[in-house]
Amino acid sequence: MSAPRRVDGPQSTDAARGDLHAEALAAISQACGLIELDGLLRHLVSTWWQLTQSQRVILTVHDDARRVIHAATVDRNGAIRLDEFELTGDSLLPDRLIRVADDSEGSSREDPEQHVHTSLLSLRPVGEVLLWGPRPLPSDLQTHLCQCTADLLIRAVENDCILRQAKLDALGEFAAGAGHEINNPIAAISGRAQLLLRDETDPQRRQHLLTIGAQSLRVRDMIGDTMLFARPPKPDPQQWNLTVIVSEVVSKFEDECSARCLRIAGERASDVPILADRTQLCVVISELLRNAIQASPDGAQIDVETVCETTSDERTWARLTIRDEGPGLSDEAREHLFDPFYSGRQAGRGSGFGLSKCWRIVTNHGGRIDTRESDVGMTLVIHWPTAT
Repeated sequence: MSAPRRVDGPQSTDAARGDLHAEALAAISQACGLIELDGLLRHLVSTWWQLTQSQRVILTVHDDARRVIHAATVDRNGAIRLDEFELTGDSLLPDRLIRVADDSEGSSREDPEQHVHTSLLSLRPVGEVLLWGPRPLPSDLQTHLCQCTADLLIRAVENDCILRQAKLDALGEFAAGAGHEINNPIAAISGRAQLLLRDETDPQRRQHLLTIGAQSLRVRDMIGDTMLFARPPKPDPQQWNLTVIVSEVVSKFEDECSARCLRIAGERASDVPILADRTQLCVVISELLRNAIQASPDGAQIDVETVCETTSDERTWARLTIRDEGPGLSDEAREHLFDPFYSGRQAGRGSGFGLSKCWRIVTNHGGRIDTRESDVGMTLVIHWPTAT
């Protein structure tokens, strides 16, 4: 909402009530035209802030499919911040949300007891609204605003899921067509380069031909990665010990780490039973380790940890954490970290489909992969379904 905040004047109670209802109706009507989730969150949190004249407002919505909570915070100056963090199974998360808001305002912290917490409900818990120092709304308006907010957020989350799947379907169609149309000429280029290489004796020309062949294979692999990302093979999950597989994959990078004096450390539980397609799991671990190694300066340490943990909804997960000492991530880079075509990757971080493939494989197994704030470098965390 771009309108200035309301200021109560000497008008009658009925007139003020009517103006408040009209303002709410206009805001909700405008929200009905917003489909994109982030834009809707910004609009709705601003609407609550305007109508209640609160010092601060936090609005959240649960995304069960991705097991995340989307949160929008507006401060006393009207600045809006968006956050995303793991959905632990709690229906109400005021303490965690208060910490997010406090972090955004630095040393300016209101008394936590002064906030008003309201659950957004439809057929199930949808999210929360937290208000600091609000002006009370008429009960009928409060009820209507809560219901409209919940319904709009449910629609936006569902649309976001549909749009994400539509993008993957479109990418799959493109990759299938492109794979056929591009791989044939690429094979011809690579084959001719190999034929010319057989009889070529000039070192410079041989190097040029080798480059042509290598880059041809790179294009072929990119098309293959696109197809695997869009239409990955169905996993064949079996029971494995995550720690054992991690140790096996780590051992394959020993020579590379030794050459650069890199040390792989971290605590690993002895028994972390998981259900996974072993081949696909090894791809994930290898890509994450490769990303950490490439980003790490010589002589650095990479922590690789495994553990079983139980969330508040009594689900048990295997957690794999990989922490490096390479370049950190900007907020924009963090947001697009798993996007296959994001072009703004930071110096020192890998490019291509590596992390995107990891995201696709993990989510296909019913797990989750995300980043965590680190003082140095980057921390990637995977939650994988256990075998228990």
